Amino acid sequence: MSDKKSRYSASICIYSSALSAKEITDMLATEPTRSHEKGTPMSSRNPNSRIRQGSSWILDSKLNEEEVLSAHLEQLVSFIEERTNEFEKLLEVCEMDIYCGFFSNEKSGEFVLSPNLLKRLTVIPIEVIVILYPPISNSDDE
Repeated sequence: MSDKKSRYSASICIYSSALSAKEITDMLATEPTRSHEKGTPMSSRNPNSRIRQGSSWILDSKLNEEEVLSAHLEQLVSFIEERTNEFEKLLEVCEMDIYCGFFSNEKSGEFVLSPNLLKRLTVIPIEVIVILYPPISNSDDE
């Protein structure tokens, strides 16, 4: 068994071909962790790369990666709950999801979402995507 803990991350991701990232920032009165504007190259290092067809606005949980996934989600849901009206308006012209990462350091792992958190996640219709990253196995460990 590894002494390294599993790691978790979660982000609110908003995509729009109608609004700029700046307009989303203004509506939510919050600077994103990162954003991209429609019409800019996909790669800043390659000006000949494909052009973005829409803007993106991404806000990461501010918690440490060793905090459990439910804590990351609770922080993001609180952010949404404080701005429910703004999110409802954004839903009219944007796609959005909560993107989560679960980086397990064991062959198996788990996370728990309480009934209360699951109910809070329905404050607006938003998909929650959880990507599982299992540990890299060495053939010697098998």
